[in-house]
Amino acid sequence: ELEIIIKATDAVPDSVRTDNEEQIKLIASIEVIRDQIVDHEKELEAKNEESRQRREAAGEQQSKQAELETQIDDLLREIELEEKSRTKVAELPVLKTDSKNQVAILLRYDRLYLTHTYDGNGNRGSINTADMIIVKSLDEKGKPITEARAKPSAGIDLTANNSKMKITSLMKKFNPQRESIIILVGPGSFDSYQKVASVLTQLGFNIFPWPIGDGVWDQGGSSTPTQ
Repeated sequence: ELEIIIKATDAVPDSVRTDNEEQIKLIASIEVIRDQIVDHEKELEAKNEESRQRREAAGEQQSKQAELETQIDDLLREIELEEKSRTKVAELPVLKTDSKNQVAILLRYDRLYLTHTYDGNGNRGSINTADMIIVKSLDEKGKPITEARAKPSAGIDLTANNSKMKITSLMKKFNPQRESIIILVGPGSFDSYQKVASVLTQLGFNIFPWPIGDGVWDQGGSSTPTQ
């Protein structure tokens, strides 16, 4: 039987055998191409997914940036409104003069400072070194001057709840019939001025608001314009 099969195989024409081999090769080539197409499709899907993730990330980043810009704009508006609410123009009153003794207080750092020492009768002594730092220098003309600067941690804290009581206690050594109060208003202290002026007016004192720079010059004198 083996011989018969071999002979039968040998009996297949060469043309048929060649066609079969070509078909097998063609099928194999098609499979290779199909695998390549599948791999290419997978690669495209991976790239598309990567692109999608990048777009989502970019969208999230843009959204976060827009949200951050909105927050910054809101914060800037809040700061602007806060500055406007804190910026108050203190209108100075019409002034007149009197012959009362001067008592100078300084408003700075949201605090009230008594610039000089006074005895029980309202007589002025030297610069109040408990509240002030003394600096001696020369003016533009070479004249000696004494500059007193406020100590940031001294004086009466005007933001404290008991500040009105402390101002009232400080003023007990003075007589509204005998003394006028000069309020030296330092930079950024107009809010403090309105609070202090209200208390002093209630106590019966004539007050004289005087805007100043950083320093206070002790030049003496007894006559002052008041309201």
